[in-house]
Amino acid sequence: MQFGFWTGLRPSELLGLRWENVSLEDGTVVIKEALVKGRMKQPKTKAGERKITLHNNALAAVKSQLAIRSGSSFVFHDPKSQEQWASDQPFRKRVWIPALKAANVKYRECYQMRHTFASQMLSENYNPAWLMNHMGHSDRGMIRNIYG
Repeated sequence: MQFGFWTGLRPSELLGLRWENVSLEDGTVVIKEALVKGRMKQPKTKAGERKITLHNNALAAVKSQLAIRSGSSFVFHDPKSQEQWASDQPFRKRVWIPALKAANVKYRECYQMRHTFASQMLSENYNPAWLMNHMGHSDRGMIRNIYG
């Protein structure tokens, strides 16, 4: 979840991320695929296919994940099977909801990791155009209308 909060990836992009698309040396990730309803697909939009530079906290999270890497080609995998998550539903039930309960936080969708990232970057005065590209939006309207 730390990676999700510090990248702004859509949950489908997070669960579809493969090690081959991560460069620890460059501190970048290429978003090429997403796990949607149990199937690997292209990202939601053409703008969703992108290369992002990782925030230091996201880089630390992915390095921690490397330490528990299984035989799976996916960065984030089901700890029970050591394979790709079947869909976002098992992730929600076994990871997201228990974490919210442990933190005593009222339920909210996993997508809130993305919203939190965007709000935090704007609060830290990151350029909205940079944020638009980072998040895979095709225009600034989403940034302005949702987060502005």
